Amino acid sequence: MCKDVQPKRVDNPIPQPIHPMNGFTLVELLAVITIIAMLGGMISP
Repeated sequence: MCKDVQPKRVDNPIPQPIHPMNGFTLVELLAVITIIAMLGGMISP
């Protein structure tokens, strides 16, 4: 049974990217946080 399980684990046709959390990927979250930080820096002295 172990021999049947190992090939299934290795057989991943496409490596999946980071799973989106709440509709945002990790990169998008970082981009939004960066933009908010830049806007906050511009508004507050």
